[in-house]
Amino acid sequence: MIPAGQSGKLVARVHTRPTQDGALSKSISVATDSPDARSLRLSMAFTVKAVIKVLPRPQLTLRGVVGEVESARLLVRRVDGKPLEIKDIKIKEPGIDLVVVPVDLKEKAPRGMKPQEGDLWLVATIVGNMNSGNRSVKAWISTNHPKMPELEIPVSLRIRPIIEVRPSAVQLFIQETGGGPRGTLFRVSHNKSRPFDITGIKVADEDLVGASVMDPKKGVVHSIMVELPDALAVKDVGTQRKTEIVIQTSDPEMPELTIPVTVIGRQPVTRSVRSGGRIKPTLEMRPAPMPLPTGTVNPS
Repeated sequence: MIPAGQSGKLVARVHTRPTQDGALSKSISVATDSPDARSLRLSMAFTVKAVIKVLPRPQLTLRGVVGEVESARLLVRRVDGKPLEIKDIKIKEPGIDLVVVPVDLKEKAPRGMKPQEGDLWLVATIVGNMNSGNRSVKAWISTNHPKMPELEIPVSLRIRPIIEVRPSAVQLFIQETGGGPRGTLFRVSHNKSRPFDITGIKVADEDLVGASVMDPKKGVVHSIMVELPDALAVKDVGTQRKTEIVIQTSDPEMPELTIPVTVIGRQPVTRSVRSGGRIKPTLEMRPAPMPLPTGTVNPS
């Protein structure tokens, strides 16, 4: 409660991450009972100083293709000028190797980074044959700083398959009226930029869809056409019907790919009349009869 004509103090607490560093800004909304100011929006700006800096930002991102060795690094520094020591590193991902390397000032640093004496490189490397997909894990680093004995670093993995299908699943729609497109294309590309052949295409349910390669020549990218048979109707599909296509390739690292296919039947849309609603009468306008000429007889 702030008496009329007087002032008060509003205290706002902002929770920051231990690795946050630099200028930040926040805003808060304050509701009051004053008729002239029911709601107030207050802005604040402040600077956060981390005791251990992680550059360029406190996150490791590893991008690559299955079977390739990829690495990423971060620069870690104590802001008090004392040498940083890493006592232990833990990560729950067997395919990633995390090591600490002292900074060599004679070595050319990555763009945007300026190493200093006493800094350390935190280097992450994919050492195993990881499965494709996106996932996130965390690494915990034990340090010699009394205010931050443990440092948490998020690690993001973006691993692509050797041969990739886009889109990863195929959907086709069949209309009750028989109209609309009855086919679609998907692409099969080699993420290591190696030319390969499509050696075979197998459809599990050939009565539902057919598939063929557009250009049988060897290449880095192939286009596959998936089509509905001419005789297929909505009654044969129902609400939906599924199958899969198996693509065989000449690449020994990925000789087969499986693509799920869904065919969805679309029924005609009918609009229901609301119960209890009034039906407006329809007024039919007819032209008035023309007068007959004098001396003629009306045939009716």
